[in-house]
Amino acid sequence: MTTISGCSFLVRARHTPSQNTAGRLPARMSGFTLFEYLVTLIVAGIAMANSAPSFVQLVDSNRLSSQTNALVGTVRLARSEAVRRGEQVTLCPANESATDCGDGSNAWKNGWLVRTNDGLVLREVPALEGGNVLSGSTNLATGVAFNAMGEPSASGHFLLCEGLRQGQAREVDINEIGRIRVIRHSGGNSSCTAAA
Repeated sequence: MTTISGCSFLVRARHTPSQNTAGRLPARMSGFTLFEYLVTLIVAGIAMANSAPSFVQLVDSNRLSSQTNALVGTVRLARSEAVRRGEQVTLCPANESATDCGDGSNAWKNGWLVRTNDGLVLREVPALEGGNVLSGSTNLATGVAFNAMGEPSASGHFLLCEGLRQGQAREVDINEIGRIRVIRHSGGNSSCTAAA
């Protein structure tokens, strides 16, 4: 017993594992057994196998969103450059070498260009990755030109479809005054099977 200013305390010695008495081993060793390690590996493997398909869907969805944003950005660029320059600027599918507009066969698979009437290419967007497919409606199959007022030569929509799973699609609408609207189709679109 210890006394401090009139109060008495009982101090007990603590038993630590290193203070084995009479050579005895501690009651429980810390660590994992081989069986526990194997069970942990199996559970982790099952969890990773279940998450792999959702990760692929996440990558596909992000790719589709990125490609849609690139398309919307180039439509906006074409419209703003037409107003800024005071002349017609065209958004069109690229030809095989991606140096000029394509032949009009709705070949958006090579990417697309924003160009002026005198042939100056303002922006080139490469071909789509991941098997995705871009097509234009009848009015926009060969592209769209914006005049000096920012008005499009035609209204219509572009349809960007997932080429592999065909689970999602994005529709980029351009109205008569050049306003853009993006519509998300999560269950796919019947036009995607025709475009693919």
